[in-house]
Amino acid sequence: MNVEKYIDNIEQLLKNIEVAGLEKTIDIVKLELLNIKTILRDNNNLYVEISTRVASEIQQLIFEEVNKAQGDKNTLFKKTLENAWKIIEWIGSLDTSEEFLSHYQNNKNILKNLCYQVGFFPVLYNFPKIPQLNFIIQSSEITSTDRENNPLPITNPLYRKDTRFVGLKIDVEVFENQTVTIYEKYIALNGKLYSNSKSPKGYTSSISTDIDVNTKNIDLLSWGNADECIFAVGEHCIELWVDNYRIHKKEFFIDNTPLEKLEIELTEAENKLKEINNTQFYLSELQTANFIMSKIQKFHLFRNRKEKQKQILGQLQIIANIQQKAADEKKRQTAEQEKVIQKLKNRN
Repeated sequence: MNVEKYIDNIEQLLKNIEVAGLEKTIDIVKLELLNIKTILRDNNNLYVEISTRVASEIQQLIFEEVNKAQGDKNTLFKKTLENAWKIIEWIGSLDTSEEFLSHYQNNKNILKNLCYQVGFFPVLYNFPKIPQLNFIIQSSEITSTDRENNPLPITNPLYRKDTRFVGLKIDVEVFENQTVTIYEKYIALNGKLYSNSKSPKGYTSSISTDIDVNTKNIDLLSWGNADECIFAVGEHCIELWVDNYRIHKKEFFIDNTPLEKLEIELTEAENKLKEINNTQFYLSELQTANFIMSKIQKFHLFRNRKEKQKQILGQLQIIANIQQKAADEKKRQTAEQEKVIQKLKNRN
């Protein structure tokens, strides 16, 4: 396996690294370092050299940001320090040289003192070390089955109507035999973890498997319910973890079938038509006009009968105009909505 592409990926990430989006960049770097460590297991010095370079570049970036923020208001500076502390803690989980560690610890103490000065008490994140794996994940594919556990065609999105269980198949390259426990996290679109009473703490499920150099793929445990689709419409993801370290992430999207979506659209359109028919248009104007009419009809000193009749007729005309305008508007909106409904029916 050629390690150069993973090293090149890190080089490109470091070349374009910015504080904005740093956490997302770190997520990518973590996976690249995992693959490099796996491939270079017999050449640990090179891996440590690369990891140290990553740590050094990111450490320099966050201290530059802290120095820039020292002139900011206390709340903004505090937020910068909170973010910097989290990242410096992550840097401490990397495999780095002894020389770097001595400078790192000194810088960490400086950052800690700054945090105390603004009233932020640093917490220990306990980020896990990068595990030593004997395989890399080359690609992955979402799988799904129906209520009878029959495989469904691979589609994107997965259709909620038929999908009962969702799984993940990973294609791997194995360098040496290994027994590994892979933990799965099925995460809903709202960030909620799918789990039950049998789930390992903090995970959805786990599987222990023996792999060897002939292993090409691993089918992981699926998740779902035979009676109904537990996945709401939207984006979900499956994360794979080993030794508390995320080694892979795959998104999948759940949606209604085109026919179901059409039926939903049609129902919504028909409900809107009912709403139009039940709506009294220009109600506020009509109420105001009727209120004025009630005032006109009351006795007014020094107003003769002829003047009163004239005012009543004038107000009746105003009311009639409003009623006609309301009827015209209802007719217009009804016709438009009926066209929408007919178009939807023609699509069926």
